Amino acid sequence: MNTTTRSKAFVHIAMLLLFTVLVSALLVQPAFAEGGDDATHKVTFVDVRNVWTRLDPVNEVPFTAEVNPGIEGLDEIVEISNEEWTDTDNNVISKEVPGVPQLGMEYSYTLELRAKGEYEFDPDNLFRFVYGGAEYDNARIEIDDKDNKIAWVYGFIPNQTVNAIDISKATVCGIKAKTYNGKAQTQVPIVELDVNGTPVTLVSGSDYKLSYKNNINAGTSTASVIITGQGDYAGSISKKFTINKANNPFTVKGKTAKVYYSKLKSRTQTLKVAKVLTLKNAKGTLSYAKKSGNRKIVINKKTGKVTVKKGLKKGKYKVVVKVKAAGTNNYNPSAMKTATFYVKVV
Repeated sequence: MNTTTRSKAFVHIAMLLLFTVLVSALLVQPAFAEGGDDATHKVTFVDVRNVWTRLDPVNEVPFTAEVNPGIEGLDEIVEISNEEWTDTDNNVISKEVPGVPQLGMEYSYTLELRAKGEYEFDPDNLFRFVYGGAEYDNARIEIDDKDNKIAWVYGFIPNQTVNAIDISKATVCGIKAKTYNGKAQTQVPIVELDVNGTPVTLVSGSDYKLSYKNNINAGTSTASVIITGQGDYAGSISKKFTINKANNPFTVKGKTAKVYYSKLKSRTQTLKVAKVLTLKNAKGTLSYAKKSGNRKIVINKKTGKVTVKKGLKKGKYKVVVKVKAAGTNNYNPSAMKTATFYVKVV
């Protein structure tokens, strides 16, 4: 091999070795970053997982301070160094300054990212930013021009006005059946609501107020309590309850009535029910039934009027009667009451 041929062979071998080194260098670059000078790498992709997007006036804002750990290697490249919600008065809620958003106040969100180790952000070639599976315009990204290690992401979540919490989906328990007493019936409900994953028991008077419909008379589907949110809560929820009929307070007691024999000789005598029975607190129509007694003493089933037929001899006659009150819309029928009265023929 002459000198010229040997020189050309050495040149080809040197070029092949250089190509192999370059390919190997590219293959060892980490995911989501590009190689740079002085052993630095550029962040090209960030996926944030649990950014809180539902502000409410009850809970402190939770912060995760982590990028998506489900993407292998990403949390080794970049971390969330700060998250802030800022209201229109420039009051800040962050992990370092926790707080509860104020009802009616508007808040904007800012996310601060910090590149780890030899990684940095490239202000000339901004990284792709993904949240909740959606990629956002990198015009919302700003890089710290001092060392390119900090990036701020803002405006990708629209400003939020903290609204009152709707209680229409609240869980209501403690509603009890009532019994008619002639007065307005009330309830002491337990109202529970899931607020952004936090179970909250609402307080009557501050979180809600109560009102009622058809809460006096007995019924199974007409009475209702309306729970209306106030303060940090809005909306309403209605729950029906039963007002049972009351027991019939009816009482009956027998008396002794006089009938004069001189009159019975010629004609039948009649006695009003009040002469033989004391009837109190009857609710509903009364009905009567004779259980025992002289056959010449008869009781009207509807009116209770007592008829003493002529020819009855002098003496004292015992009569046992059953009386029942039929009940009303608000009272149950009474049990059959038994009373004993006497007819004295003198």
